[in-house]
Amino acid sequence: MERTFKEKLSEKLMSFAGIIGKNIYLLSLRDAFMLSFPFTMFGSILLVVTNFPGFSEKAREGLGALMGHSIESSMLLMSIFVSIGIGYYLYLYKNPKRTQDAIYSGAVALVSFFIVTPFSVIIWTSCNIESYTCNTVDTGITNNNFNCLFCNKNWNNA
Repeated sequence: MERTFKEKLSEKLMSFAGIIGKNIYLLSLRDAFMLSFPFTMFGSILLVVTNFPGFSEKAREGLGALMGHSIESSMLLMSIFVSIGIGYYLYLYKNPKRTQDAIYSGAVALVSFFIVTPFSVIIWTSCNIESYTCNTVDTGITNNNFNCLFCNKNWNNA
């Protein structure tokens, strides 16, 4: 009896899914996101409560002021837990016999996350010098001083 198209496709897809399901990088991503799942749920529930359709605009603003930082904080904490979890679980999948060292790998992943996370703000400024206008990017803010990259003028924003 000849197999149907559905059976042939199922066989090919199941073999591909088996290969994907055994990939340690994808498994570590899955486990890391499951580690941060409570933060995701907490932030999502607060977001739904804050923007509930039955509330007036004034009530939404009050709830937003009350719970806005909680929503942002839970999502930011989620990114920290995901970065720790990726390092931790990747080490566990690569070295299943040395589970006591996995937390160090998570710590290295967290420090790497903080190193590559940008903490500076880019501000577009415009300066006029003797009828010359340059639109520049300010690369740093120190003591409210802005330094134009192209005309090399220091602007004090006091």
